[in-house]
Amino acid sequence: MEIGPVRRQSLIVFGSSIGVTVIGFFATIYIAHVAGAAALGGLYLLLAYTGIIGLFTDGGVGSAAVQRISEGTEQDGYFSAHAAIRTVLLVVTVTLLFAARPLFVDLDQAGLFPWMIVILVVSAASGIVSTGVYASGKVGILQVADFLNNLVRILVQVLAVSMGYSVAGLAGGIAAGLAAGLVVNIKFLHLHLTRFERPHIRGLFAFSGYSFVIGLTATLMGYADTILIGYFLSNTEVGLYRTAFQLTSLALFSMIAIRTSLYPKVALWWKGGERALIGTSLSKSFSFSLALAVPAATGAWVLGGPLLYFLYGSPFAVAGTAMAILFAVQIIVVFLTLETMCLLALDQPGPVFWCTVIGAVTTIALDFLLIPAYGIEGAALSLLFGTLFSSIAVHRRLAALIRVAVEARTILSIVGAAAIMACSVAVYRFLVPLTTVFLTIGAVAVGMIVYTVLLLGFDRTIREEVRELAHGVGIPWIG
Repeated sequence: MEIGPVRRQSLIVFGSSIGVTVIGFFATIYIAHVAGAAALGGLYLLLAYTGIIGLFTDGGVGSAAVQRISEGTEQDGYFSAHAAIRTVLLVVTVTLLFAARPLFVDLDQAGLFPWMIVILVVSAASGIVSTGVYASGKVGILQVADFLNNLVRILVQVLAVSMGYSVAGLAGGIAAGLAAGLVVNIKFLHLHLTRFERPHIRGLFAFSGYSFVIGLTATLMGYADTILIGYFLSNTEVGLYRTAFQLTSLALFSMIAIRTSLYPKVALWWKGGERALIGTSLSKSFSFSLALAVPAATGAWVLGGPLLYFLYGSPFAVAGTAMAILFAVQIIVVFLTLETMCLLALDQPGPVFWCTVIGAVTTIALDFLLIPAYGIEGAALSLLFGTLFSSIAVHRRLAALIRVAVEARTILSIVGAAAIMACSVAVYRFLVPLTTVFLTIGAVAVGMIVYTVLLLGFDRTIREEVRELAHGVGIPWIG
């Protein structure tokens, strides 16, 4: 078997992402029907709180450690310093949370405050170990651990909901999954805890300050809509919105796989002065990420309402418009995430911070204006504009450092194939009314087949890349 490291690691990430997402969607469908949108809303709010508070147990040191360890010098020292700092931050954060417990009235009344503490502790331990694994270039191991994390989480959540534990069972599943992933990563962690010096701490803090504020603003941008929907509306609307948002993650499989595999490589290429290689890799990353994001969004614009209705139940169908907007957001996210990854790998945290601030401020300000007026559709529009402004700012800064371009012919092939696919699905809907889940799945299948055949026929670059990948993993390829 002959396949390059970036392709191999991307394939592992892509495959594990598909497996986890398929299992997760079926689990969410079951939970939505058994526990309802309100229970899912409570879970999403818990995730929002732990996501924001978890930043303070990291302090940006995790990203700093990935950057320094990826550079290949004094790896054990940087890993040990990062582990010590994060342990101290965890102890301080948990202590402050217990002191502020009366402020978390909703979580406490629902019995979720203890679960929040457990999740934060296990997540911090998992983050310390996974940082060492990822920064060492063991992306495949990281993805195996992540796959097990998600699989255990889903199984525990489904079992807990079936036993009547509702939101508490959903929270327990998160903790169990994190613990399972931690066990796998520990087994393959080859960095060692050792004595570290002040230069190691200074090296981390030189990067971590920006990493922390970047993470904080990005997390606020990602979770502000969830928290504010809960504030202005109810947990039910949170459940409707975030369930639709979860479905839009289909558009990002390729991008996540490429970004995860490419970051350590870009850091090494930049350090070695190979700017042209970075630009070429980024252009190809755009193409292969959009090859999935564009048809996923196009299909959702044609089939959004029926998909939500038949998958999650009739109450979720009202989120169809919001989901269509969120799929458009994910197309922008492809550019924003890949270019942000490159800026960080190029050791440019300052510009990333200010670009993220632009997006976060825009999103939160619009949330306050649009959620009370337009509900979950307003939240989706707020995120759309915030993501767009942040992406424009990131692109301008990155273009000043390296050549940033897209493969125009490939992008046109993707858009053309997706447009014809949309017409085909529209014709299918006209001829076959979508009255059952099986007929809806049939529409999805028709769209996937038409798009795949057309794209491989239109674009030689993608066709040759797929052929090479197929040969590399031993899959027969015709033609």
